[in-house]
Amino acid sequence: YTHAIHEELRSAALAGAARETLRIAEIVEKMFEDSMIALKKEDSALIESIRKRDKTVDSLHDQIKLYLSRVSEEMLDPRESDRFLQILSYSTNLEYIGDIIENSLLEITETKINSRHRFSTAGFQEIQNFHKTILENMKMAQTIFISEDPKLARQLVEGKKTIREAEWQSSVQHFKRLREGLPETISTSALHTDIIRDYRRINSYVTTVAYSILNNPGKKSSRRKEANH
Repeated sequence: YTHAIHEELRSAALAGAARETLRIAEIVEKMFEDSMIALKKEDSALIESIRKRDKTVDSLHDQIKLYLSRVSEEMLDPRESDRFLQILSYSTNLEYIGDIIENSLLEITETKINSRHRFSTAGFQEIQNFHKTILENMKMAQTIFISEDPKLARQLVEGKKTIREAEWQSSVQHFKRLREGLPETISTSALHTDIIRDYRRINSYVTTVAYSILNNPGKKSSRRKEANH
């Protein structure tokens, strides 16, 4: 009877931590979405709003860690242990993404505002396309975290190749514009390459949720059983 109560408490605690992690995911997704609006509109008020939200993310992450540290004192079965690590890993990586947005992307935006430089039309379109892809991956990562769907997880991991190729193509096009001597490209060259670099870093953190699902031995064995039927 006591074991059953403990099991219920563990399940409830993990479910609560997962809900709070999803809350962080939604805040970080909106921060990332708004970072593009701030860049496009040169909106200093929006930058401050995003910074405040990052403090909320940090606070929620601390609460989740505290919550999980209490759960870990109990004996977890393998399934619970897997979920425990998924929650901890995903919430930590979301906090890292929040830090990249606050400490790098927003600073880049402020530099652009202060310098009054403009991206070339083609260059800014590349940045927007890249941003859209990462935003879609963020949404997919949330679905993977909820569903623990290995098929979606593989899709997200395979998408990393597309991101690498897009980054390479962006660099090629960017340097082509530099060689052509476009004034906008020359003045914003460092900003352009730094933004693309940050987007790739964010995508790497987004993708880790998929690895935690794919590297789960229990799921692999169940998939093998499904394949044999």
